[in-house]
Amino acid sequence: MATQPKTTGLTYEDLQAFPDDNLRREFLDGELVVTSALATLHQAVVAKLVHRLSAYCGAHGGQVFPAPTDVYLSDDKVLEPDVLYVRPEHAARVEERFVRSAPDLVVEVSSSSTRHLEEG
Repeated sequence: MATQPKTTGLTYEDLQAFPDDNLRREFLDGELVVTSALATLHQAVVAKLVHRLSAYCGAHGGQVFPAPTDVYLSDDKVLEPDVLYVRPEHAARVEERFVRSAPDLVVEVSSSSTRHLEEG
C-alpha cells in the first residue's frame, strides 16, 4: 500500500491571507516553505553582472544565466547560483531545464546576513 504524501492542508487562498511581511511563501510537495525575499540591492547587483557578462558573451561567445537556473551535478546535488557562465566550448552542458556539470563561472551574491550560509 502506497503512503500518502504529508501536506500542510493549506491552499492558495491561505497563502493570500498571510501578512505582507517580506517573506516568500511557497508550497513544495505539499510543504509550506518560507524564505526571505531577495533584497533589491541583491537583484541590482545580479542585473549588473548579467549585463556585463552578456556583453562579454557578445564579443567572445558563451552563455550567461541568472537565477533561477539550476546546475545539475548529481541526483542529490542541484544548486542554483545567482549568475553562471558557460564558455562556448562547453555549450553541450546547457540543457533545456538546467546546466549539467560545473559552469565555467559561478557567482553568488551575498550579504552580511547570508554570508555564513553561503560559505558554510
